[in-house]
Amino acid sequence: MSRLFSRREFLVTAWAAAVTMAAGVMGGLGLWHASPPDDEAAPSLIGLDAPPPPDAPVEIPVGKFAWVRNAQGAAAISQICPHMGCVLAWRAQEEGFQCPCHGSRFDKEGRVVHGPADHPLNYLEVTALDASGRVVDRTTPGHRWVQIGKNLHYRIDVNKIIPAPKDAAET
Repeated sequence: MSRLFSRREFLVTAWAAAVTMAAGVMGGLGLWHASPPDDEAAPSLIGLDAPPPPDAPVEIPVGKFAWVRNAQGAAAISQICPHMGCVLAWRAQEEGFQCPCHGSRFDKEGRVVHGPADHPLNYLEVTALDASGRVVDRTTPGHRWVQIGKNLHYRIDVNKIIPAPKDAAET
């Protein structure tokens, strides 16, 4: 009668299996912790009755985006970090967004200021509507800013992502 494993071989195999399982569990927990929670109750369309103020973005936590303004108009910029999916926070003293997980920083228009993130923030589709509900302007991949005007209402679709531009000059 022959033995399948020596005692040493059994212990080495058991130890390797335990280490592999522990690494898998820790890796899974790390990915779960880094990803933003799915909010089943969050609306996919968010209506805003005013353009953003010119001085600083307005954070809209329910949609995980910032409502921003520049000379071109208004835009909704995703606050989900492209590096690991953490939710960014606006830092007024630095005039930019910062990732609480890995320290990436982005300017007011979503461009990378400091990594480890290697590409800008995504934009969300914004539709500008007049008082009667007619579409006046809408963002597209080539047109990321909608016009600002009196009596305009804005509808942001958090499920329609406009990918970050490859070139910072496109924003």
